[in-house]
Amino acid sequence: IEDQIFPKKCTIAAGSKIQIVNREEAVERVRGAIGARDLYYEQQHQQHSNELCGKGTWIVARTDCRMAYGFDEVIERCLRFEELGAEIIYAENLQSVEEYQQLRDRLDSRTVTMI
Repeated sequence: IEDQIFPKKCTIAAGSKIQIVNREEAVERVRGAIGARDLYYEQQHQQHSNELCGKGTWIVARTDCRMAYGFDEVIERCLRFEELGAEIIYAENLQSVEEYQQLRDRLDSRTVTMI
């Protein structure tokens, strides 16, 4: 689930001209995906109460906002995505190993990240 405006563009090619939704819309997209996934598994569990029904779908919450809004906005979005319960956090186009480490330092050590 990502925060680009449709149609999606390559963040490296678009640079600071990348079109990104505001933070609240990005959060609502992730919230909606998590809610839909959880509702599906809840319904499956009710229909098959004698069987184990785990959450086989993980939500990847992605932000492409680095070039358009800066690193501080990346941190804020990723923290919100983690707070909502996204299993994987993906911050696209970080500019250095140091930025990646700063993001990791702010997230829970159990949260999976992609680079």
